[in-house]
Amino acid sequence: MRSGDRSRWGALLALALLAACSSEGTTTDAATADGGRADAGHLDATAVRDAEPSDLAITDTAAADAAEADAAEADAGSPDAAELDASGADAGDPRAALAAYCQPLANYLCAEAARCGCGDAIPAGMIDGPACSSRWLDRCIDAYAPFVAAGAQIDPVRGAACAQRIAAESTPCGRLDALVARALCEPFAIDPAPLGGNCTSPYCADGAGFCAGGTCVTRTSSGGACGDEFSCQTGLACLGGHCLAPLPENAACSEETCAPPLHCVDGSCRALGAVGASCNDVSACGVGLRCTDGHCAAQASCADGICGRDAQCGGARACHVRTGTAACDHDQDCAIGRYCDDAIHQCTLLPGQGESCARGTLCQSGLACSLDNGTCGPIPGLGQPCALGEFGPFVCAAGLGCLEGLCAALPGDGLACTTDNHCAPGFACDFTPRGSFCVTPKVEGGDCQADLVCADGFHCGRQGTCTADLPAGAPCEVGNECAGICGRDASGGLSCQARPLENGACLFDEDCPSGLVCTTTSPVCVPPICFDL
Repeated sequence: MRSGDRSRWGALLALALLAACSSEGTTTDAATADGGRADAGHLDATAVRDAEPSDLAITDTAAADAAEADAAEADAGSPDAAELDASGADAGDPRAALAAYCQPLANYLCAEAARCGCGDAIPAGMIDGPACSSRWLDRCIDAYAPFVAAGAQIDPVRGAACAQRIAAESTPCGRLDALVARALCEPFAIDPAPLGGNCTSPYCADGAGFCAGGTCVTRTSSGGACGDEFSCQTGLACLGGHCLAPLPENAACSEETCAPPLHCVDGSCRALGAVGASCNDVSACGVGLRCTDGHCAAQASCADGICGRDAQCGGARACHVRTGTAACDHDQDCAIGRYCDDAIHQCTLLPGQGESCARGTLCQSGLACSLDNGTCGPIPGLGQPCALGEFGPFVCAAGLGCLEGLCAALPGDGLACTTDNHCAPGFACDFTPRGSFCVTPKVEGGDCQADLVCADGFHCGRQGTCTADLPAGAPCEVGNECAGICGRDASGGLSCQARPLENGACLFDEDCPSGLVCTTTSPVCVPPICFDL
């Protein structure tokens, strides 16, 4: 392995260890200002749209009895000795060997997510345990494909033991603990190279070595300098640039250097407090709890916008008519024809003809903001200067486009696209090194830079070519690959779904029909484990 490849392999293995393998996912760091340990893993959702975690439909900390019912219906209990028995796994079959690690971890994650209340925000109302486990199993196994392809061999016994340890030592309702997977587990995806031999994946020499610059070298012992999580011997973590054992219970600490599931609380390594435990602040309380009047207390609702430790305010989202006429925080809070006045946080009628444009761009329907005087007037026609709209200075009457500052007929084949990338009917805007030009829409295999150039029923895929849209039920990651929308399914993952109508489930405003907005109607506190689904 070239030395320059080490960071790439390192990042990939860090994800693979917890099966957080979606290349388009949104990473959600569980570390908070109160000192929560940063755990690996990320939510399958849509980073390309810059979504905040609270915008995603993974929510709710249900009452204990409801959560237990969810877990029972999921039928995917936390791994026990029977589930973790790797004696029947075939080490010669990488997929079967990886299942010894991935299957019990998938079962644990899905059952814990159900217990912690992650199910109430998906359309089914609960996590489908078998579907969740099956999907996560596939993700986990696929995450290891690059290492197997590079020659790594899978030890199913070590893999099963690692899954057991992650399940036992992760914080309840928290993210799967990265420190356990990276530092405390015996490596189970191992390059066959001996010490001193050539290697192509991070661990080698039966786990006693790590791959540095393509050569298998001995892992560093306690106290030695380190630069990443692979170089230290098993049982040691790279803390402050040195290989050190995580601190035991009651040991003095000043940062998160404690052995999982302990945390650094008031200067010592301690278990997080349950409901009723004494606390000075939220750092002493378990996931989702708040410190109230000196005691850890449950916090299921986030009506005040605040959640307990490491939890985030979110909620189920659906397409709703914009009806607001009073207090607001965003334009989406207001009825059509109104906007949220930032100065007074009130839904205010959009300005009419002759009035100053709101925010320098907004006018009533049928009007546009003049670039000359900043007032609302008729939408410009053929040959007139383009007007200013919410998305830029290229507003023209229907059937026209903005070209070099003037409203003109929409361009046809081979001509430059309009300022806002439109073409005449039957043509699409293609982005090229020479500029943007109108072309016949492309079908399967056509080169693309964006969805705009692909014909109806196609999208710009990962390989930079137009690809047929996926049907309902197919797994999705980015969102543009679906014929409808990419939304949450009963497994807790993402799959293609039909475009929703009013009150239908959604993730983003653009999922909804015109005039509707995707909103959270009942905000709840979302525990971190939901983002590992």
